[in-house]
Amino acid sequence: MHIMLAVAVFVCAFVPRAVLSVLEPAATGDWEIYRTVALNILENGCVSLSDPTGGACVPHWGGNHLPGFPAFVALVWALTETAWQPVALVHSAIFSLAVVYLFLSLRRAGFSISTALPCALVVALSPLTVPWARFTLSETLALSVVIWISADLIRSLAEQRLRLMPLAIAMAVGLFIRYDLVLLALPIAVTGFLIHPFWRAIQRGLLMMVIISIPLGAWWVRSFTAGLGNMPPVYFLGNGYAAPIGYLDWVKTWATHQYQAPQWWYPIHFAAYSDIVIEPEAYVSGGEREQVEAFLKQLAAFDGQQFPAHIDRKFAAIAEERRLAAPVRYWLWLPLQRIGRIWFNPWNSGGWPVSVGWQGGHMDFKAAVEIIRQHPWQVLIKGASAGWRIGVLAIALLLLALSLRRPVTFATMVLWIAMLHVVARTVFLGWGFFIESRYLLETIPLLEIAIVLSISDLWRSPSSASNVTEMNCHGETGNDDPHTVLAKF
Repeated sequence: MHIMLAVAVFVCAFVPRAVLSVLEPAATGDWEIYRTVALNILENGCVSLSDPTGGACVPHWGGNHLPGFPAFVALVWALTETAWQPVALVHSAIFSLAVVYLFLSLRRAGFSISTALPCALVVALSPLTVPWARFTLSETLALSVVIWISADLIRSLAEQRLRLMPLAIAMAVGLFIRYDLVLLALPIAVTGFLIHPFWRAIQRGLLMMVIISIPLGAWWVRSFTAGLGNMPPVYFLGNGYAAPIGYLDWVKTWATHQYQAPQWWYPIHFAAYSDIVIEPEAYVSGGEREQVEAFLKQLAAFDGQQFPAHIDRKFAAIAEERRLAAPVRYWLWLPLQRIGRIWFNPWNSGGWPVSVGWQGGHMDFKAAVEIIRQHPWQVLIKGASAGWRIGVLAIALLLLALSLRRPVTFATMVLWIAMLHVVARTVFLGWGFFIESRYLLETIPLLEIAIVLSISDLWRSPSSASNVTEMNCHGETGNDDPHTVLAKF
C-alpha cells in the first residue's frame, strides 16, 4: 500500500513539471552564469566565470550563488547531454522524491494516510511551485531542500528529538544552492527549542552549525586563498562586472516592484547603459531628474564596460540625500509597498507561460476589462496562481487566529513554525530589496503542509484521534496522537 501511494505521489509531482519543462522551457538571464560555471566544472574541472573554451579558469565563488546548482547541472550533463531538458527532468525527479520523502515522514510521524496523502499531493501539485521546473533556475532544487527540511522538522517534533544530522546535511546542501535558504535556520531553531530544554537546544544547535560549517568552511578557505576576499559579492552581473552599488542604492529609494526591472536593472546586467529608462515618478524633484539624466547621458558612453566608479559615487550621494530627507518613507513605507506587491500582485504569472502584455504601469478599470476580454485564459491562470498565493497566506492567518482559542496541538506548532518562517522571509525580501514574487517560493511548501495538517486537526473528532499513533524517540509505537502530543509542553 505504501509503495503504491509513494509511486502515485511521485507521478503527481513529476508529470506536470516534466510536461511543462518539455513543452515550455524558459531561459533566464541568470542561466548564462549558471551555464558558464557548469561548463567550467564539466570541461575544465574548475569553478569559474571564465570562458570555458579558453580554459583560463579564473577562480570564482560559484556564480550567482555558491556552486551547488552549477555542479548539479555539470553532473547531469556528464551523464546525459549538454542541454537544458535533461537538467529540468532530473531536478523535477529530485523534487518528486522529496515529496515522497515528505509523505513517508508524515506516516512515520504517526499521521494517517487520509492526512499524509492530501498533504503530499497539495505540495506536489501546488500551482506556485509546479511551473518553476521549466526555468533555468535553481528554484526547483531549492524547493526540494525546503521539503526535505520540512519533513525532518515534522519527524523531529513527532519523535521529540531534533534530527540533527539530516537537518545539518540538508542545510549545507541548501546553502550551496542558494544563500537565502539560511532563513530556514529559524524554523529549525524554533523546533529545537520546542523539543529540548534551553541549554540542550543550544548544544544541538551549535553542533549542527559545526557540521554545516565543515563544507562551507572548506569552500571559504578555497575562495579566500584564491584571492576572492572574505565574502562573495551580494550582486552578480551576467557580464562578469561588479554591480554598481551606488546606483542600486539610489534605485532602492523609489523602486517597488519587479515590472520596473526591465527599465533600470536589465540594461545594467548586460552593460547596455544607454538602454536605461527611468520613469518620471521615480524623481522627487525636477532638479534630481536633471542630475540623473545628465549622469545617464555620461553613462551611455560606457556601454560594454564596467559601470564607472565616479558616476556610481554620484548616484550614491543622491541616494544618501533621499534617505536623510525621508527616512520613514525609505525604511518603512517603501519596504511595505514591496511586500504588498510581492504577496498580492494579481498580475504576476507565478512562472506559468502566460502573458497579457502589461508592464506594470498605471491601469484603470477600462484597461483592466479590455485585458480580460483579450486574454481570458491568461488572466484566469494568472488569477488562479495569485489567488493560491494570497489564499494560502489568508487561510494560514485564519487558522492561526483559530489556534489561539484551542489547546496547543502538533498542527498548531507546525503552523506557528511555518508562519515565523513566512514573516522572517517576507521582512528579508521587503527590506532587502528582493522584489520578485518567486522569492516567496521557499515559504510555500511548509506553509501548505501546515495548512493541511491544521485543517485535518480541526476536522478530527476525539474518537478518531485515538486511532492515530506516533513513533517516539526510541522508535517504539506509543499511544500519543501527533495532533495533540505537544500539549504536554
